[in-house]
Order: sequence, then C-alpha cells, then structure tokens
Amino acid sequence: MEIMKGAMIMTVNIDGIDVNYFDLGENSEETVVMLHGWGANCELFRNAAVPVSSKYRVLAFDMPGFGETPEEEAARYEFILSLCRDFHFALFDLLNCDRKRLIALLHIN
Repeated sequence: MEIMKGAMIMTVNIDGIDVNYFDLGENSEETVVMLHGWGANCELFRNAAVPVSSKYRVLAFDMPGFGETPEEEAARYEFILSLCRDFHFALFDLLNCDRKRLIALLHIN
C-alpha cells in the first residue's frame, strides 16, 4: 500500500513480530529514523518524510501493538529500555542501516 509518493508500507519480521514500516530516500549513507510516541503510528511522519528524504534515507515503523504491527504479538514484548533498544537494533540491522550514521526524530505524546 502506498502511503505517500514513493513510499510503500512494507513488513519485516523482527523476533517473531511482523513490523509495519516505510523506507524512503535509500540512496543516502545517513538514515533519519522517525520514532512515534505512544498511541501513534508511522503514518504520523507522512508529511515530514518526503522533504527529509531528498537528503537522507528515512525509516519509520509501527512499534509493536501500534498501527499495523500486531498487538497480540506485542503483548509478550515488554518495552523496558534494553528490550526496546534490542528491538530497534535488530530492525536497523535487518534494513541495512549503519548505526554510526543514524539521526533520530522522536515524537513524544
């Protein structure tokens, strides 16, 4: 499903959880990761992602239990800080993001 020009919603499996995400501007060495707050989803960043993708790779995803990432799978995934970190690192590694070249944009509710 296309959510904005050039961005398709895709799914990747991380630790048994099918994670919903979009990836734009893949030609850049640097990646801007857009992380949504509680109760939101990756579509929150639709308007910001396109202009940012002209210079950077943009990655946004639904945290487990939000958006299109299944809630029933998230129930077993306790989001204490270390598990949250491990989840993000596994996602970045699977999507070939150089962790040394990440820029995070956070949305806190």
